[in-house]
Amino acid sequence: MRQKQVKGFQTGDMITALVPTGKKAGTHIGRVAVRKTGSFNIQTQQGAVQGISYQYCTLIQRGDGYGYHSTPSINHQGGAGQTVV
Repeated sequence: MRQKQVKGFQTGDMITALVPTGKKAGTHIGRVAVRKTGSFNIQTQQGAVQGISYQYCTLIQRGDGYGYHSTPSINHQGGAGQTVV
């Protein structure tokens, strides 16, 4: 493969894949590795998920050479994901 982008995605992008049915059904969030065929691999915190179609993928952040991950933030005031200053 010598294409920089496949179906608007490139290796290193952070994506969310919502797979409705099948063996790999569910929500997968992680770094994508693209294939020319449009079937992608996603590296999640739980491990790699192979063969996810581009049709189920939504871009979160473009790959810029840095490694990112998401962690839930918990507030001690009783709310999740809220920042108290």
